[in-house]
Amino acid sequence: MKKNAEAQVFRLWKAYQDIKIHTASAKSLISATGFIISACNPRSQLCEQSFNRRKTQKLQRYLESNHIEFKLLLVGDVTFSWSEPSFLIFATESQARNLARIYQQNAVYQLKQGELWLVPVLLGQVTPTSMGPVSTFISGNS
Repeated sequence: MKKNAEAQVFRLWKAYQDIKIHTASAKSLISATGFIISACNPRSQLCEQSFNRRKTQKLQRYLESNHIEFKLLLVGDVTFSWSEPSFLIFATESQARNLARIYQQNAVYQLKQGELWLVPVLLGQVTPTSMGPVSTFISGNS
């Protein structure tokens, strides 16, 4: 059983790295420093659209009421056959990790110095992983 759980973690970790980010402002994303978080599909368990929509709205209200600057993004697989509304938040790592725990997210993305990192939150057995230049993951207008 343990080997199956470990294999599942590594499959998820790999899938989280095979993404595209849709934004209307690619240039500002490339130079941004912050964290990308979603409220959808807690622990990578597929949920109803209505549930994900309520969770996304709740996270947005939290960000607004706590004066945490954010930009709305769409993060998906490379073909966008799967995607989730997500937020680029301009917050500390501690704030980002706390929000990810509250919304039961396995990981967050970190943007720093033009590079995209995948940072574990609920997943064990993996470490922060540099995915490469942010620009290679952007789909959208420049």
